[in-house]
Amino acid sequence: MATTKLIIRENKPNKKGECVIYVRYTHEQKSIQVSTGEKILPGYWDAENEKAKRSLRGYTTLNSAIEAKEDEVKEIANIAKSIGVDPTIEYVREKLSESKAPSSKKEPDFYALYKSWVEENKGRKVPGFLAQQLSTLNLIEEFEKEKGYKITLDRIDMAFYNKFTTWLMVEKERTANTVGKHIKHIKAFLNHLTHLGINQNLAFKSKSFKRLNTKTDIIYLTRKELDKLFDFDLSKDKRLDRIRDIFIFECATGLRYSDIQNLKPENIKEDYIEFTTIKTRDKLIIPLSKYAKHIIKKYDGQLPATITNQKMNKALKDLGKHCGIDSVEQRVTYTGSKRVEKNIPKHELLTTHCARRTFITQSLERGLRPEVIMKITGHKDLATMMRYVKITENTVKEEMLKAWA
Repeated sequence: MATTKLIIRENKPNKKGECVIYVRYTHEQKSIQVSTGEKILPGYWDAENEKAKRSLRGYTTLNSAIEAKEDEVKEIANIAKSIGVDPTIEYVREKLSESKAPSSKKEPDFYALYKSWVEENKGRKVPGFLAQQLSTLNLIEEFEKEKGYKITLDRIDMAFYNKFTTWLMVEKERTANTVGKHIKHIKAFLNHLTHLGINQNLAFKSKSFKRLNTKTDIIYLTRKELDKLFDFDLSKDKRLDRIRDIFIFECATGLRYSDIQNLKPENIKEDYIEFTTIKTRDKLIIPLSKYAKHIIKKYDGQLPATITNQKMNKALKDLGKHCGIDSVEQRVTYTGSKRVEKNIPKHELLTTHCARRTFITQSLERGLRPEVIMKITGHKDLATMMRYVKITENTVKEEMLKAWA
């Protein structure tokens, strides 16, 4: 059985009294000591836990660096086992020497490749999604600087996954769903490079290199809330009046906000709208309800000017508060293994995406068949569409009584 242990050799300090930190690799009672390249004063070394003590300034960076070296040794042994090779100390020493040997092949720059990938996605992805992809890259760069974990294509492995996700959830206090989105972007990027033949490291395809996800409550407007918003007098606040009308039009058509932003007068017919969606390139025909027709008539056959998605989300919270959309919603999130419960007024949770959820849920409650809704929204399968749905307790009660009356 092969084992590793982080140690220092106190009998060989340098002139400053510092000792080199080693990875001791043991296999069948034989061992070698691999230098991590890091040094520490013995008083700051926690031998029991094999890491620098918290009292040492910069202890997190040092611990990340020595753990990375230990992970490198472990990975050599694990790969050997997976291909049926005995991971002897001679084998591990040889592989470590190979990794140190200078290579004539230049290592592709991770950050340059990622930025190039995002650039290529322009025209195929909406600006908001591109911003999310760049946000992932910024976090990877921040992680590298804080933890001393050198980012290359070859080092995007399970050691990276475990350290990066833990850092995001524990130190950056990101929720599991947010972390999952960043992992999704990384996997998409690596899939792209693998397809091009640039990346040969397939660790990201492991089942363990997975997108984290926890179920969240669906936020949507009830029929009563939708009508309240529609009828609310906003004649003295032109800004909120315009925000309300755009949001209601979303709720009444199921359109994504990116499609609302790109809707042109020529897409609007007398009783329907016809256009090609931005995200999926689907050609859709959506009948116009009384809500949608009212808004189009109000603005002389078109929609009011839109604003950015970020500004719209902020404005929707102001709108909801002003119009009394204030029922309390309980939100449960997870930061690492920590469960956090909060009671939040619904207006603070309003976003443009709530409109699409409202359309789907309201359409089901009003009697539209799922296959009809899918034709309008462009969903390809029922399971995907149903993630948008929240069936209320009142609906369950009404449907049960209707069926068993």
